[in-house]
Amino acid sequence: MLFLFTLKKIIKKLETEVSGSSTETDFEDDEKKKVQKAKQKDDEIEMVAIIYDIPDEKHPFFHLNKVPSTVDIKNIIENLEKDELIRDTRISFLLDENNQYLLVEAIITSNKIFKVPKKKGTKFIKENMSEVKPSLENSLRSISEQLNKLNQHFIQTTQDSLLETNIENEEKNNETVVYTQKDFTNELRKKIKENFPDNPNETLSFYQNKDNCAFTSIKTHLKKYLPYKTEFNVAWLNTSNSLKNDRSAAKKQKE
Repeated sequence: MLFLFTLKKIIKKLETEVSGSSTETDFEDDEKKKVQKAKQKDDEIEMVAIIYDIPDEKHPFFHLNKVPSTVDIKNIIENLEKDELIRDTRISFLLDENNQYLLVEAIITSNKIFKVPKKKGTKFIKENMSEVKPSLENSLRSISEQLNKLNQHFIQTTQDSLLETNIENEEKNNETVVYTQKDFTNELRKKIKENFPDNPNETLSFYQNKDNCAFTSIKTHLKKYLPYKTEFNVAWLNTSNSLKNDRSAAKKQKE
């Protein structure tokens, strides 16, 4: 009996060790798969098919306009998710040709993201574009300097324009004339003589009934001679009273 009990104990211990060993082996296999998968991912380039969109004939890369190509999605400047990289989406990226780096635009022509082995993808890029060299930082610095110059030019142009505008406004302000009620009335007398030379010293209603179009034009013209801080109706009423006095004076002279 003691022998059988001891034998069962040994068998159980062996089963436990075998089971533990199997679990460790499975864990090691999973880890190896993860490492291989990560390595495979690092060895791949994800690319999208594009067509260059460079319509400006003065652009150095204009010759690439409407030319099909591909681009590594890591080089796309726009912060887009993979599900946003679909057909007809406009993107931009830095392109190197003959050691000249410029920002270009393109349009995605496929909804699919292609995974290409890094060596093959690099070879493809070298065959279709100039080899990318470590001068990228210098090129970016050059672009930054160009943008800074453009910004300074824009600021200077804006400041010059504002200065010219301020000078013009100041000149206009200096030329502004402050009119009085007398100026307003005299201008009306002048316009009545010009438009109704055969009917002096008549009422305003008379002139309006005789030629309403000319009378309305006179009123519009008089707005330029409106006395300082005076409403048009008030100035018009004051002028009407002055014309009444003119008529009275004219009648006395006839008598």
